[in-house]
Amino acid sequence: MKIVRLIIGVLVTMTVLTIVVESLEFLIVKVVSGKSMTHFSDHQSEYFMIRNQTWILVLKAVYTFLAAYLAAYLGIKITKYLRQSFFIIIVVLQATVFIYAMLFSAFKDTLPTYYWLLLLVLVLSGISIGHYQIKQNSEIY
Repeated sequence: MKIVRLIIGVLVTMTVLTIVVESLEFLIVKVVSGKSMTHFSDHQSEYFMIRNQTWILVLKAVYTFLAAYLAAYLGIKITKYLRQSFFIIIVVLQATVFIYAMLFSAFKDTLPTYYWLLLLVLVLSGISIGHYQIKQNSEIY
């Protein structure tokens, strides 16, 4: 059962992190532009031009960190017993995903490399803080 909980915890963490970050980004761009997401599917450069405004990127940094914290917190709660294994798996997965996105994906040029690195640091920090806060709280009780 511990392995099943570990797998579910990893899946929930990755899903929550992706859905929260991407949904917030889409929502912000849609609200700012007043255009639909179907419009942006045909005009991706316009989407990224709006998304790359300084204030939106600052906001993206904040909600990315918070989403990583929330996702790790939920994943650790679900995993329950194999917390260190969960932490290692999530860190490796997120680092791999970011390195791929930054170097090889079709969207690699939509952000400067330093911003990809900043997001990676924020995600790993959020995951780490969520992990260690749960660990610390469970040692108290």
